[in-house]
Amino acid sequence: MADFDWVNARAQCSAAIMFARLRKNVKADVEKISRLDSTWLFKFWSEEHSIFVSRERPNHTRTISFVGCPTSIGVMDEDKERCIATLTLNNEGECRLSVDGQEMEEWQFRKMILEELFFGD
Repeated sequence: MADFDWVNARAQCSAAIMFARLRKNVKADVEKISRLDSTWLFKFWSEEHSIFVSRERPNHTRTISFVGCPTSIGVMDEDKERCIATLTLNNEGECRLSVDGQEMEEWQFRKMILEELFFGD
């Protein structure tokens, strides 16, 4: 990988590109959990720079939001900031999210954020 063009690779590893991918995959995750779990009503909706996922049943709603920023993706759980993910290239030249210095693939980020909402009490 001596001739790897890291500058162009990093330019393609942008928050906007990752956010678009996240929007598509979070929607698919919500569709899957909705088919598997009839205890809760799961909803997905989005706006230009925001993605929302809620879990609802009578007298109980919880909403998580992903917010696309120019250089990062923020996550809010109700009204509390949960984390901020930045983008980086790993040593193999792959675009990854980084949360508190921990590098992860996009599916790992979705799991970290949505697992408790989908499978918790």
